[in-house]
Amino acid sequence: MNSASNKQYKPCRVVTYVLFFTQLFIQTLYDKFIKGSRQFQTSYNNIFFKKSRRYGLLILTIFFGFSITNIAEAADETLEKTGTVSEVTNNGASSIMDWRVSHSNNTSNIMENVTLTDILEGSHTLVPGSLQLPPSWSAQYSTDGGTNFSSSQPASGVNAIKFSNEFVVPTGLGKGRTMSLPLSGPVNLAGGGDGYNPGMLSNGRIMGINHHQANPNLWCYDTKTEAICAGYPKKPGIPTGLNPLAIGIGTKLYISDDSSGTNFGQQGKIHCWDSETDTSCGSSAVVTDGGYGGLAYVNSKLYALTRGGKIDCYDPANSLQQCQNFTPVDVGVIPGNTASWPTDGSDMLVIAGRIYIASNKNKLNCFDTSTNAICSDWPTTVALTAGRFDLFKRMSTTGQVTGFCAAGTATDATCYDFDGSNPTELALGGIHGGNPGLHAYAETYVDTRVFF
Repeated sequence: MNSASNKQYKPCRVVTYVLFFTQLFIQTLYDKFIKGSRQFQTSYNNIFFKKSRRYGLLILTIFFGFSITNIAEAADETLEKTGTVSEVTNNGASSIMDWRVSHSNNTSNIMENVTLTDILEGSHTLVPGSLQLPPSWSAQYSTDGGTNFSSSQPASGVNAIKFSNEFVVPTGLGKGRTMSLPLSGPVNLAGGGDGYNPGMLSNGRIMGINHHQANPNLWCYDTKTEAICAGYPKKPGIPTGLNPLAIGIGTKLYISDDSSGTNFGQQGKIHCWDSETDTSCGSSAVVTDGGYGGLAYVNSKLYALTRGGKIDCYDPANSLQQCQNFTPVDVGVIPGNTASWPTDGSDMLVIAGRIYIASNKNKLNCFDTSTNAICSDWPTTVALTAGRFDLFKRMSTTGQVTGFCAAGTATDATCYDFDGSNPTELALGGIHGGNPGLHAYAETYVDTRVFF
């Protein structure tokens, strides 16, 4: 296995880079098991940040809007840092510059214990509280130029930051863990309702919740000990429908109760479970329209498809409050009640910041999370072939995502370009045996293959 053990990265800087700096934001393309573009807007680990410094108005005028890119590249990985002046403050006495750092694992193996260190030269400082981290990444802060680091962010004076990740998977492949095979102690998913969609957490745990139960088991497997987590399974008191989803963000598991119906007492909320304390970390309010049929994680936000056919947004970083300044958007796709799982259900597929949405009502639409609106290139109506609403990614022979497809139970699929155009039949030879009300969200991608 290739590894990058405790590597330190300090991208080369030019004079203009030293002049600016203030907020840091790391964003990830949270994409499960699928190769993607290595361009900066879709690479796996993207760091955005700003830093500030006082200096003359003349220099500000010259460099405002100026962009800088520094690239450090080796055979096994790439580190790219791009900065743009975005704001002048204090009557021209200081400025703010937006930065994005992208680290890519260019190998076919998981890199272990990757560390990225950024020293903020001169009088540059980090805006307090501005750092946001994607799943699996952690940060430490220094106020003495990188000599000593602390996991708690000081109120001011941060002039060096260290980012670390135990496991960095190949570019575009999502999250990963190393485990021996065969597993020495497989988890038991029994206990009523049987196991369902798993979520991978940054502390090495894989967790999920059983489905179609009023008080299902929450199960847990520890990849570090290769055994069932101590004290599990637990009864968290979260009623679930037929298609509950578990999404791991850091060490917290976010659970969709699949409240497309209320057959098992679903509450219509998004639930949070803290895998460090093994306790609930709260829930959202009841989602718009009283419940929802699907959940998607994009750019640190959770998007739900409501019973009324709207996209609603909730913020895990803000105690699952509705996203700030977000108004639910009617996409015209009503999720079917998965209690009728052989025929009814819905699906949400994320590709490069877009959410493609389909249901058994034979409707298909596209929502752009960058504009919080229907995709600008999307036609007024895209009709689905009856029974085909299990969405999956279409790929080229080299693994590039070229569009998406919609399949049904034991049927062929219809594939589309990203804008919903050019519908093309794809013969599946009956290999898609899943019922959409149970399996629409359960694809797994390995290289150019998709498993239903």
